[in-house]
Amino acid sequence: MMSIVSKAALRRAIPAIASFAVASIVLPGLCGTSAFAADTDAVHIASTAPLTGSAAAYGIETMNGVHLAVEEINAAGGIGGKPIKLSEYDDQCDPTPAATAANQIISDKAVVAVVGNVCSSATLAQMPIFGRVGMPVLAATTSSPALSAKGFENFARIIPNDDIQGVASLDLGTKVLGYKRIAVLYPSDDYGQALLAIAKRAATASGAELVAAETYITGSTNDFSSVLANIAAANPDALFLAGYYADMGAAVSQSVRAFGDKHIALLANAQTQVPEYVSLAGAAAEGTWVTNVYDINNPSEQNKAFVAAYTKKFNAEPGVQAAAGYDNIYVLKQAIEENKGSTENLMPVIRATKHEGAMGTISFDKNGDNIGGSLVVLRLTGGKWVFDDESTKKLNAH
Repeated sequence: MMSIVSKAALRRAIPAIASFAVASIVLPGLCGTSAFAADTDAVHIASTAPLTGSAAAYGIETMNGVHLAVEEINAAGGIGGKPIKLSEYDDQCDPTPAATAANQIISDKAVVAVVGNVCSSATLAQMPIFGRVGMPVLAATTSSPALSAKGFENFARIIPNDDIQGVASLDLGTKVLGYKRIAVLYPSDDYGQALLAIAKRAATASGAELVAAETYITGSTNDFSSVLANIAAANPDALFLAGYYADMGAAVSQSVRAFGDKHIALLANAQTQVPEYVSLAGAAAEGTWVTNVYDINNPSEQNKAFVAAYTKKFNAEPGVQAAAGYDNIYVLKQAIEENKGSTENLMPVIRATKHEGAMGTISFDKNGDNIGGSLVVLRLTGGKWVFDDESTKKLNAH
């Protein structure tokens, strides 16, 4: 079972995080932000992730992975003998505070790269700002295909975009599990709109029918009864959960009344593979299918070392967010080293980097999308996410 650190745990560790403000990180080899601009003997990296709000669990776990990698690298001598210094910004998974954070980051001339991006709508708001100064952005799990389509030359991401992940969730349902009547529940933001478009294309390509598509406002919709009733009336045999864990957990918990005795399979991507989804959705979540790009049981030496170190430090098993944050830093380290220690003109070097990390092989195409690795399938069984070997093999064969 994959696990993450809760919001309460973060509040105990960091008593106050101001809205989209810089948080000083106290880690071995790191210091507060006041000396960054004058310090030429360190590699100064900024992070932007949701640390408060409805998507905080994603950001907190991502930054746990970032922190672990920074500690390891600094303990081993840093990058080219220089320690990493990290400043952390809370983008709240919201375009407005995300844009504010981006402006704050580019005002600090010592920052050489940005990592940790989680939410597509927030990253889309930031990229034009970062692009003005050519700031390299190595995102963690922001996945909207729009980030590729817009042609940002200073952008790369650790995970495949939703043209791969979203299609995989639909292909699992239609091509592997045999469902032909698909409904979609999606947020109204950029991320949700992109997944809806992907679901339509994937359903058509597989010979399935998209019988219902219902939307909601992320973090604001609490009562899903009307949209669930519309979905039930369309008589689907599978529902694609194309949203964040808090909303999906609430919706699934309310689905029992709407669906009654009718069995509707639940298909999702990695956004739901967190303990919060399970606790919010309750017994109704049992049987949820998930496609993911990270398998905690990957037997590679890199992943085994990461899982052991993460579990020891945080007393919890890592999920995809933690692995992405961790690999974020190591890809950046490798790129700087391959650039002979220089942080100048870094983006082309990042995109040319091939890294073997906790998530497996990471390599980038001309748009900065990760094209390495493969997909895994898990199912929620007895309250735990269980790897499904047969479905994984069938999905990757398509």
